[in-house]
This record gives sequence, structure tokens and C-alpha cells, in this order.
Amino acid sequence: MPYTSLNGHMTSFVSPEGQLCIRLSKADMAAFLEAFPGEPVMQYGSVMRGYVDVPPALRDNLDKLSDWFRKSREYIGELKPKPTKRK
Repeated sequence: MPYTSLNGHMTSFVSPEGQLCIRLSKADMAAFLEAFPGEPVMQYGSVMRGYVDVPPALRDNLDKLSDWFRKSREYIGELKPKPTKRK
């Protein structure tokens, strides 16, 4: 499953079904869902909290999509880095 991450936190992924999902803060997620209503992101029978499904119309608009990716990166950058498991 292709994904992007920062400091050990996954920021986006493409599901096996081809669904593009990005992780947003609660405030950004509310704004996103207001602009692009959708269903919760489900993977392996569980809701992926904090992730939104990017609709095809937004995928085709790279300027707007890049704004949402920037917001995702800013949010993830504020989280405490996850410790690595490497020695």
C-alpha cells in the first residue's frame, strides 16, 4: 500500500481499491468534509480516524489538492515524532 509519512506518522495512503486518503487535523477535517461530503475511511473493517477520502474531482485539481496536502503535513509536523525501532 503506497503511503507518505513524516516523523513516523502516516500522512496519506492509496488503498488497494485506489482510494486516496489524507490525514487532517479535526478543524481541517471538518472544513474538508463540509466542502467534499463523504463517508468515513474504512480499512480492514475499521474506521481510520483522522483520514478523509479525496474525491475524484479534487484529485484532478492539483492546486487545491496540494493545499490539503500542505495542511496535512503541517498538522503531522506538530505531532510528537514516533520513536524508531532501529538500534
